[in-house]
Amino acid sequence: MILEPVNQAIVTTAATAVTLPAGIDCEDYLVQAEGAVAVKISNVEALTTYYTIKANAQISLNEILGPGAQVFWALSVTSDTTLQLLPLPRHRGN
Repeated sequence: MILEPVNQAIVTTAATAVTLPAGIDCEDYLVQAEGAVAVKISNVEALTTYYTIKANAQISLNEILGPGAQVFWALSVTSDTTLQLLPLPRHRGN
């Protein structure tokens, strides 16, 4: 099965809870910010520990969240930012 990319809108500059769609395992996806905006990602609402994903950079969701996690927090410096969840290359049918 070829996994599809998932886009998640962050519509405010406040921390936004992102829940992975049913059936998506964080171990199978990378996360990146769409466009030229960096996004902070955390596994805690307070954003006390977070990763900054610079524009056009990617990181494995599993590295941030740990196995089995379904929710994370995202914070952007601008409104209307889109996060892209991209299948790891082994799931892209290559």
